[in-house]
Amino acid sequence: MRGNSGRVRPALPGALRVFGVIDMVLAVMLLRDADNLPVTLKMFGIANLLFGISQASVILSFATVIMYPIATLMLAVHFPGKPNLIEIV
Repeated sequence: MRGNSGRVRPALPGALRVFGVIDMVLAVMLLRDADNLPVTLKMFGIANLLFGISQASVILSFATVIMYPIATLMLAVHFPGKPNLIEIV
């Protein structure tokens, strides 16, 4: 993208904001029925909401480097604990 000065501007800040808004929408959809969710998924939804807020703001976007692996580990903790496994043949 070219600005008024003729220099090329990166599109990354705009893309980070879009991904942050999408992340916030997904977190709100997940937390909408929080009464029926296990604690690990509630924690993941809250972490995802904080992740989306920090990603949407340019100032806090550096925190996503730390928060994304933490949110992914929260989600990874949820699935191995289930005794019911689905096999896809």
